[in-house]
Formats: sequence, structure tokens, C-alpha cells
Amino acid sequence: MSSASGALSYTRNGQFKADNSGFLVNDQGQHLMGYPADATGTVIPGTASALQLPTAGITPAVSTKISMEMNLDSTAAVTAPTSGTPIDFADPTTYNNATSQTVYDVKGQPVALTYYFQKASTDTWNVYVAADGTPIATSGGNPAPSTTITFPTNGSAPTAPVGTVALDIPSVTNAAGATTVPIAGIALDVSGATEYGAKFGVTNLTQDGYASGSLTGVSFSANGVVTATYSNGQTKPAGQLELATFRNPQGLEPTGGNGWIQTAASGAPIVGVPGDGNLGVLQAGALEESNVDLTQELVNMITAQRDYQANAQTIKTEDQIMQTIVNLR
Repeated sequence: MSSASGALSYTRNGQFKADNSGFLVNDQGQHLMGYPADATGTVIPGTASALQLPTAGITPAVSTKISMEMNLDSTAAVTAPTSGTPIDFADPTTYNNATSQTVYDVKGQPVALTYYFQKASTDTWNVYVAADGTPIATSGGNPAPSTTITFPTNGSAPTAPVGTVALDIPSVTNAAGATTVPIAGIALDVSGATEYGAKFGVTNLTQDGYASGSLTGVSFSANGVVTATYSNGQTKPAGQLELATFRNPQGLEPTGGNGWIQTAASGAPIVGVPGDGNLGVLQAGALEESNVDLTQELVNMITAQRDYQANAQTIKTEDQIMQTIVNLR
């Protein structure tokens, strides 16, 4: 812990609270020490400083990659038109299956993507992508496939496309009239797709973007990492607590308020993070306290008191008998 003067002291008392500036302090106003985290949430080891809880929200992140894991039914009929009639997103007979997800532009504004899977021929599927209902790829004014998936005869991982496919999402206008920022070059990975004789099903569909969010809570893990939770479902490390141990803890000098300072007898502190070496781990929401069962000890005290009273009464009775015998004539 660090006081206003910068002097360091040590404690086993884990009772800390946040002050009006977000610093973790004890009842004496001393700051809890730890390692800060940078803007990406990476904890920066080195010289410890006063640990301050975050108060700001998290900035949005633009979507840069999409990973798709699914099965396309190999027994499905070919729906690609032979007469040149383009796909009609409103007509489910012109494609086989569809699924959707939300991606985010640089401002964190959501864009709804819908994927339409159209069987072109045996082991070949066209993938159309629409952003808020507008196709992102066109040809002659009609929707065009953003990619074509080709499977081997055993229906396992696709032989094409090789690697990822770049999706360019144009600017779209939502129902409120707000216009999104174009998203260029989202890497679409369909290597997890299969084509087996089973119903269509998406088992995993992920993307790495998210909207902005406000801070909703802070938690402490066993390794001392302070994790901030935000309203958009994201979490980010905000720092990590520092622990210290001594070769001779009995040599520490007490300063009051459950605080101790190092001395020549205690030796220099050995610092680190919880769980490293012989340093223990943290238990959030718990305090070290006496292992005495107060209820049981109170019962024991009452029992001992009753035993004492019974013995005292025995001695008193014996004394009365002796007095009676002595007084006999």
C-alpha cells in the first residue's frame, strides 16, 4: 500500500474500497498497488502504481473477420436458375437456406448481414450476402454471389475458396435514417463448412466487432487481474494487483491499522502477482478472519460455568455437613 507521502506499507487485511477518484484505498486512505493495463487491456508489468478502477466506457471496434461453421445439406435440390433469372431474396424457392448476423462499422453502428446459400450444382454452392436487405455484390444490377463454396466428394472441408474472402460492406441507411460507414475487407472464413447428407445447420458464426459500451461492473480474478465488464458484453483487463512476501515476516514492524513496514530483520520484499512462485491466489469477496466458532465457544463457556457452579455447590454442601458433624454433642 502507498500513503499520501509515498511510503510503502504492507497488510494482510483485504478490506479495500474505491474512493471518489476510483482508487482502491483502505480505511487509512492508503492506495492498493498494482500494475496498470494499456488501452488494449494488456497488463503492463514493471513498477507498481496506485491501482485505479476504470470509469470510462469501451470504444467500438470495427468488424474485420467473420468465421462460419455450418453444414449444407448435400441432398438438397439445385436452386440456381438455369434461365438466367436472378436470385430473389424475397422468394425462398430461389435459394436453399439463409442465416444472419450483425457486424459493426468503425462507429460501432450495427449492420445486419444475411447470408443466402444457393446450390448451384453437385458439391457447389453460391453464397450471396445482403447488408440490411441490400446485396453487397451485384452484376448487371442483379445480386451476385460474394463467394462460391466447392466441396470434395466426401463433403468435408471446402476445396474452394482457398483462404478467406474479402467482403466490402457498403454504406446503408437504417430505419431511423442514420447512415453507416462502409466496412472494407472483412475476411470471411468458410473453412469450417461441410456438405453432408444432413439438414442445414449453423453451429458457429462469429465476428470480432462490437458497439460502444458503458462500464457495468468490475471483478477480481484469482490471479489478481481486475476485469471491467461493459454493457455491450465485452470484458477487458483494467490492471493487476501486486503481492509481496518476506523471508522473515516476523521481522516486520507494525504501524497500526493492520499495516506493517519492512525492516532490516524482515529483509526486502519479494513482489509478484498472485499465483506466481510461492505467492498465494486471491479470493474475491472474502476476508481472512478467525477460525474460532463463536457459537460453540459460547456454549463451552456456559457449560464450564455450570460445571463450576455445580462443583461450588458440592463444596458448600460438604462444608455444611462438616459443620453439622462438628456441632454434634
